Amino acid sequence: MAKKEVVVSAGAINSPKLLMLYGIGSSYELQKHGIHAIQNFAVGHNLQDHVTFKGIPRGAPVIQARYFTADLDMKVMLEGVRMSLGLFNIPAFKQNNFKLNETPLSACAAFQFNTKAYCKHGIHVIQNLAVGHNLQDHVTVKGIPCQVRDGSPFCPQRLDDLNYYLSTHRGPYSTTGVSTITAFFRTRYATSTRVPDMQLHFLADGGNPVYYNQFFILPTLLKPKSRGFIKLNDTDPIWGAPVIKARYFTADLDMKVMLEGVRISLGLFNTPAFKQNNFRLNETPLPACAAFQFNTEAYWICVIRQYTQTLYHPAGTCKMGPNEDPEAVVDPTLRVRGIKNLRVIDASVMPDVVRGNTNAPVIMIAEKASDMVKGHWYKHKYALFT
Repeated sequence: MAKKEVVVSAGAINSPKLLMLYGIGSSYELQKHGIHAIQNFAVGHNLQDHVTFKGIPRGAPVIQARYFTADLDMKVMLEGVRMSLGLFNIPAFKQNNFKLNETPLSACAAFQFNTKAYCKHGIHVIQNLAVGHNLQDHVTVKGIPCQVRDGSPFCPQRLDDLNYYLSTHRGPYSTTGVSTITAFFRTRYATSTRVPDMQLHFLADGGNPVYYNQFFILPTLLKPKSRGFIKLNDTDPIWGAPVIKARYFTADLDMKVMLEGVRISLGLFNTPAFKQNNFRLNETPLPACAAFQFNTEAYWICVIRQYTQTLYHPAGTCKMGPNEDPEAVVDPTLRVRGIKNLRVIDASVMPDVVRGNTNAPVIMIAEKASDMVKGHWYKHKYALFT
């Protein structure tokens, strides 16, 4: 048993769950789970998050290359694989201890390594060329992995980049790519002339943040009007994951702000930096919205709704506020209203989500709260001796 007080710090998703399990929350919801309501509060309400979508790609259109539809191409490629394997027997490979990596590729693990069947299924296309009919291309395979002395994958370009970084601390390995870039701006719907209501993130397409052929521009809503909520799991309220109803874009204003954010983002393609680097908008419609004309308002509304993404910044579900606020769960010292010696200290106490990443603000909340807790018990201890 706690001697002084209990601090709940499970985050904006699980802190409301814990409070509800112990009878602090909507009495209507708690009764459905057979939980006696100690305090009838709007726990789990006021859920906010920074929402974006993956829908402004910079890159090339999709190409139907039809590689290896002619049987002869596969026969030639298989012989090329065999001849390539012969490199591991030459003096240069042996002197540098280059060895064949015999770990099967995941997509072909069902076949015995280095057999004809394995090679056929291990051929991966790594080149495209944007032409029309009679499309031809030089195609290769990504299926003969080579290891150097330390067993790491051998790639001349990446080794050159690595050596350049080690000697200069510059080049591709000195950064994490476009993900380091961000921008803040105000739309015409902003309620303040001093702070932004939109942020841009940039994300490389694929699993490698340094080497990529396309990146996405992600307009992000900083001050959403839409509010969601957290509920207990209907079938297993204790061990089951809580129900998250994000309710993104249920407020019409959020969609209007996002649409303007898209238009402002598209303006980047007219900037000198984008033109000098030949960054072009990939005008291939996303599959779920192919029925709409590309770059129309209807198209972007579809994309925003179909390709919605979260930045994982949930907040507000144990809202801080005065006693007269019907949705307030904790007071200005983060103590749960009406419950002695119980506090919530995490992003759930934010009345409104901050206009940016939540990590540093949550650290600030924790530091301030620790001072308040220590100050309270210092005064309590001092009062015992006066």
